[in-house]
Amino acid sequence: MELTPIFRVEVNSSDVTDVLQKNMISLEVSDEEGVLSDEVTLKVAGAYTRPLYGDELKLWLGYEESGLEFLGTYKVQTTSRKNREVLSIKATAVDFGGELKRKKTRDFKDMSYKALCEQIAREHSLDVLCDFDADFSYFAQHDESDLAFLMRLAKDVNQIFSIKNNTLFFGAKKQEKLSYGVDYDDCISLDITHSNKTKYGSVKATWRDTKSNTDKEVSYGDENPTLEIQGSFKDENEALLKAKARLERANKGTITGSLEMMGRVMFAGGTLHVSGSYDDGIYGIMRVSHRFDGGGFTTTVEFEN
Repeated sequence: MELTPIFRVEVNSSDVTDVLQKNMISLEVSDEEGVLSDEVTLKVAGAYTRPLYGDELKLWLGYEESGLEFLGTYKVQTTSRKNREVLSIKATAVDFGGELKRKKTRDFKDMSYKALCEQIAREHSLDVLCDFDADFSYFAQHDESDLAFLMRLAKDVNQIFSIKNNTLFFGAKKQEKLSYGVDYDDCISLDITHSNKTKYGSVKATWRDTKSNTDKEVSYGDENPTLEIQGSFKDENEALLKAKARLERANKGTITGSLEMMGRVMFAGGTLHVSGSYDDGIYGIMRVSHRFDGGGFTTTVEFEN
């Protein structure tokens, strides 16, 4: 069945779809695993009024036959006009000029990652979704923005940190509730690469116990080869937590791939179930790009094991 692509755009809760539709050149959306790159780029021909910096933009994509699906809420960052003919608007899921980027100096003691995220979310009037509830003894935020601080913490424990739809998310790399199945026959193109990267079966972390003034070791996994790391860990729990994260990061990317298909709303951070190919399996979605233009609605997905 042939489907008819449609979209909906609201600016500051006002529906501007009909105004844009007849003169829209292209609409592109990038959704990346993380906080920095979620972006909408809209190009229209004609003498349209520029939206203001910080205006709220909401976007839906879909088909007349099946309905629209919500992609997200964005804040206008830049506008440009070329030869009085084309207006380009770029908006991001995070307002990078806002309070999130103001540098702070403070510390956090004896709490959970979830409680820390809830505190920072409240400070910025954000909702919070955190499924990583490990505890820590101490973190210092020194001359560092909340955005950079949470990015650093997420990287250390191999979790995703993002802010989308006015919600602070901190949690698992693969979100099982965001699960998508794609058959080879649904793809315009599918490319999967296997690399000769070492896959580690275990990790051993060495750390200095300042109370006993001795070096200690903690291990995770029981297969070879073993990844050996050293670091400044405050206790055995932190050493184990970060050792597991390092092992997961080291084993990422032994299989990478990309596909293009007829437009379908999907989100980075979810799982992709590929079938009907020679490399069937479950992969983590790293990046999703949507493009809506005169040629139709297409989606590109980048993924890895």
